[in-house]
Amino acid sequence: MSRQTSFSHPSVLSRERNAQLALAGRAALVGVYTYDVNKGTMLVSEGYAAIHGLPEGTTETSYSDWRARVHPEDLGWAEGLRDQAFADRRKEDNAEYRIVLLTGEVRWIERRGSISYGEDGRPERVVGVNIDITERKGAEQHQRALNAELDHRVKNVLATVCAIIAQTRQASGPRVRTVALAPSELVGVAETARARVVG
Repeated sequence: MSRQTSFSHPSVLSRERNAQLALAGRAALVGVYTYDVNKGTMLVSEGYAAIHGLPEGTTETSYSDWRARVHPEDLGWAEGLRDQAFADRRKEDNAEYRIVLLTGEVRWIERRGSISYGEDGRPERVVGVNIDITERKGAEQHQRALNAELDHRVKNVLATVCAIIAQTRQASGPRVRTVALAPSELVGVAETARARVVG
């Protein structure tokens, strides 16, 4: 068999494509799953297994195992969104929640699924992806912390400026006319400046 023929054989191309998809999934922290609602089983990709800390080579897991991995504070939320999607017969299911690996590491997952229903209207399968968004969630938390610190500092500066204005007015007496802004006007100016910095 020639080299060109071996590379163009459908089984070789299929294996290569699957290997490429598996590599891309692991690198991008994206995993694919197919959830059989009636059986309670999930067929999963290598990327899914890697994200969830499952042993290498895992291709199937159960819904109950998934429930055990979801952070206890997020389980009701994650299941509730899916149950509501089923009840409303929506075609898609999306959620963000945390999972806890066997090592204790916590990861954030974004779930996106496409739901198919039987003739009786009951959900049968969900085909979807899990995306590890832990890094993004960390960046969002860092941004919130920075905003809170900025807000705290602006309020401290405003309190100091307002106190100085009040003391200056009190010390100056009625004879000296103050041209400074009133404290309420300073708050407005500071909030406008903060919005420009944060926005």
